[in-house]
Amino acid sequence: MSEGAHQPLSEGIPVLGYGLGPIGLGVAALLAGRDGVTLVGAVDIDPDKIGTDLGLLHGGGKNGVRVTSEVPAAPPGGVAVHATGSGLVDVAPQLEELLDRGWNVVSTCEQLVHPWSVDAQVALRLDALAHDRERSVLGSGINPGYLMDTLVLMLTGACTAVRGVHVTRVVDTNARRIPLQVKAGVGLTREEFVRRARHGRLGHVGLRQSAHVVADRLGWRLDGYEERIEPVVAGEPTATGLGVIAPGDVIGQRQRVVATSGGRDVIQYDLEMSAGAEATDVIEIDGEPAVHQRIVGGVNGDVGTVAVIGNLVPVVADARPGLLTMADVVRMAAAVGLIAPPEAVAAR
Repeated sequence: MSEGAHQPLSEGIPVLGYGLGPIGLGVAALLAGRDGVTLVGAVDIDPDKIGTDLGLLHGGGKNGVRVTSEVPAAPPGGVAVHATGSGLVDVAPQLEELLDRGWNVVSTCEQLVHPWSVDAQVALRLDALAHDRERSVLGSGINPGYLMDTLVLMLTGACTAVRGVHVTRVVDTNARRIPLQVKAGVGLTREEFVRRARHGRLGHVGLRQSAHVVADRLGWRLDGYEERIEPVVAGEPTATGLGVIAPGDVIGQRQRVVATSGGRDVIQYDLEMSAGAEATDVIEIDGEPAVHQRIVGGVNGDVGTVAVIGNLVPVVADARPGLLTMADVVRMAAAVGLIAPPEAVAAR
């Protein structure tokens, strides 16, 4: 074991905040109040944040950690909380720099939840670098990373057989940050929504990654994947964080995924994010026995992502080296098929 790799720590796990937007600062605030972790550094490119005390940025008292634009060398066992973007290719150079500086990484990047389904070459490069540096890299969050994949797999652990899974998530965008309302298309005309969706500028990122995490762990080789998006239109004047939306204009979106294996539908996702929707999360498993779980009121995505990432810090600090998925660190699931690592699936 190289110096600094997964060693016992007397003062808690050293944590670096990398990317200090709402989620990054939320994780910092969460960890600041916890034993067993120590915030030791903070990195951001915003000139208004550089030089500022991290504690003041996340709403606590001064903690002596000044924000910089440069990644410091990691102390033994250090974990970087990376929260900058959704796209794998965009964040890969940042992850490589963190690994080169000796950090283990837990990231909110949606495509990093299953990077092999996005760009296998980038994923293999990150995996090789992580192994070379004897560090761990993991992408997660509430969705993808937990509700529509990891929690699903945990529930299949009570099944002797699984034929398929169906997850429905409904989000009230009025209870979420403005950037998510914009991403959901709130306030657009129907025509503008369709145009932006056609160019990939709308919609939730990560449903494909969730499907692959589930399929890999359950031994399903996916031979088909279809994803559709459509607008949710106001039937009456609707209050939102972006103002009152007139009837006929867009108050959100619906996305639907159907993934097949052996010509059979095995994974279905229905995601609605719209203003005033009745929030809920429902997981249905067609198995022996059948499982039906409903989370009344749903899980707030911002709060949930902060919690998931913060709770994964000690998990990543203790994980094996390499580029990991949540199925590597949360192993409980139905053993209904040949379980292949994602890098092996990507090479098929």
